[in-house]
Order: sequence, then structure tokens, then C-alpha cells
Amino acid sequence: MKIYRLIKIPIVLTLIVLIIITLVNCGGGGKISPTPPEPPSPPTIEEQIRKIAEETTVLIGGSSDSGSGVIVASKGNTYYVLTAKHVVGIEPGESEYPYQVQSKTYAKPLRVASAKDYKEKVKKFKDNVDLAIIEFEAEAGQKFQVAQMADSLYKGMSVYASGWTSCLPLDKKQKRFHFTVGKICKIEGNAENGYNVRYTNNIVKGLSGGPIFDSMGRVVAIQAALVDDKGKEFDRQACESIPKNPNNDFSDARGVSIKQNLSELKSKLPSETELNLQKSISRQADSKDDTSCRTLPTYCPPILPPGQRCQTKPVSE
Repeated sequence: MKIYRLIKIPIVLTLIVLIIITLVNCGGGGKISPTPPEPPSPPTIEEQIRKIAEETTVLIGGSSDSGSGVIVASKGNTYYVLTAKHVVGIEPGESEYPYQVQSKTYAKPLRVASAKDYKEKVKKFKDNVDLAIIEFEAEAGQKFQVAQMADSLYKGMSVYASGWTSCLPLDKKQKRFHFTVGKICKIEGNAENGYNVRYTNNIVKGLSGGPIFDSMGRVVAIQAALVDDKGKEFDRQACESIPKNPNNDFSDARGVSIKQNLSELKSKLPSETELNLQKSISRQADSKDDTSCRTLPTYCPPILPPGQRCQTKPVSE
């Protein structure tokens, strides 16, 4: 009788556990519910800006080299693109291809201007400022995203550059999107051609006219020129995107700021068309402006004389 009492309690507890397990399994259809998957991580700031850039940046092509631009306004089916003046600066001849734009969303190029309507569709900024507004008509059912703009600009500010380049062979009509990150390293006053902002983003020939975004995805400048023409170029045959992060194989670049050209930009648009201008970003009180502009390394000979080192050569200002 004593032995029975010693084993009675463990047997009862075991039976209770088995009953509970059976009830749980029956309630779940005989299967234990799997652990729900973790929700995906929200996109980073960089990923969000890249998405905006892909949707608002267009490739501009014609009879000469291609460039880029950014959609900044719309009215009905008409869209207005801000670009560098030298991208669309040459009026097409009667027998030459018209200027066209192409986006990520729609593969078919859309006509901008030919010799017949060039002066009507291409609005150049006054004097030597390297900016222009072009317009194109969307086809039925097409919708394009319009970029927001801001006049934020200060040294040390993080910026994101984007643009398209065409690839070879041209008959395949391939293009490559580029997106690079960097910082503003210099701001000038009355610079030649309006090139008053310099940044450390990797830039190559062919990206002229592309937008420069701030950390909130607003356009603050337009890419216009390389600081040094000795930087690495885009391989149109390989058709691969250039490195995202600053690389000393590439040159710094100069752009034309929105801040100094906002009034004229507004004047180039129809009176009833408004820019999506957002509040500026202010420099934080504790932020540093010690960002330095890059220098390109001098190419050294394979063998240096004893005691000599290869020096970096500053690019000309």
C-alpha cells in the first residue's frame, strides 16, 4: 500500500500533462502553430531616396551624347524636366534625331523637341547658368512621379546623386542607372556657369543634368561638371553601375544649386504650375563641417628611385 502511494502522484501528473497536450493538438487541427515570421525591416533612408531617384530621374537622349534630368513639375499630361543646359544646348538639325526622355517605368522613349519646336520646348536659363527646363507629353495611361525640391545647402551635408547612362551597342537601347552617396565639401558664391556646389559623390561623364538629393529625398542641385577629367569613366560596353560610395578613382563633381536659381526656375514654368518646394534642412548645432574635397592620386611609375614616394596631386580649384 505504501508503494502505491509513492507512485500514485507521478502517474496522476503524467496523465494530466497528456490530456493537456491532446486538447491543445486537437484545438489546432493536430498541429502546433508555427512561430509567425518576423516583419520585414523598414527601408533605410538611402533605400527610400534611391526609390525616389529611380522614379523621378530620366535619361535624355538625342543625336549627341546622352544626359539625365529630373521631373520637377506637371500640368495635365505635360511634365517638366530640369536638366543641365549643355545636355540639350544644341538645336537638332532637320535630319537629326529629336531630343527624347526615357524613364525606368516606361521603356518607350518620349519625344521632347526637334528642329521644329526646339525653342518652344527647351527653356534655357539666362546668362551662363548651366540649367534648362524641357517638357514632354505623357501618353494615355502614363503617370510619372514629380520630385520634391528644397533650397537646403551647407558644407558637410549628406547628398545622393542619380542619373542614367546609355550603353553599347546603341541598337539594343540599354541604359544603366547610377546612385551614389557623398557629402557637400565646398560651396562657392558667384561661380562660373553657376557651378557653386561641390560634392564627393562618384560621378562620370554622361550623368550631367541628374539630380542631387538631400537626406529627405528633395532635389537641392543639378549635376553639371567634373572637377577633374582624369577620373575613371563609365564603361559603356560593360554597362555596370559605378561604385556607390566615394572612391578616389573618381573625380569630385560640381553642381548648380536650386537655392541660387529658384526664382528663374519658377519663371520657366507656366504660371499655374507650381514646384513642390519643401522646408529646408537646417544644420544641427553639433554637426561638423570638416568634409574635405577629394584629390586624385598621381599615377606612379612601377619602380621609384630609392627614398622617393608617390605624392597625391591636388585637383585644380
